[in-house]
Amino acid sequence: MTDRTVMSSMYLVHPPLATAPFDEKLEYYRTIHAVPGVRAMHFIGVPMVVASLPLLVARPHAGVPMFVVGWSFNLGGHLLFGKKGPALRYGPVTYQLAGVATWSMEVGEYLARRSQRRATRQSTSAR
Repeated sequence: MTDRTVMSSMYLVHPPLATAPFDEKLEYYRTIHAVPGVRAMHFIGVPMVVASLPLLVARPHAGVPMFVVGWSFNLGGHLLFGKKGPALRYGPVTYQLAGVATWSMEVGEYLARRSQRRATRQSTSAR
């Protein structure tokens, strides 16, 4: 068993302490967001919440509904698909950042796979 497996299985039961390093909190966030339905809902909800933040000040009539809908997606993912509640209750700022970091990595991985597929198709058709 690797350290990562031990860490993941431990966090299925208990979240890391408030004093734990961010990478442990990020790992916990990932364990409770591993269900495809939760991930899909967060894939939509997280960027909506992030994009709504400046709008809450600049254009509240647009920012407030966007913020509410984004959070509805996030919480709905946990209610419909997840067995664990949101990590937010263990540290609002830390787990908000973990959500944004996870979303960013997922988008980056998707774009990298897409670029790799495109390069493979181009090299195959060039032959």
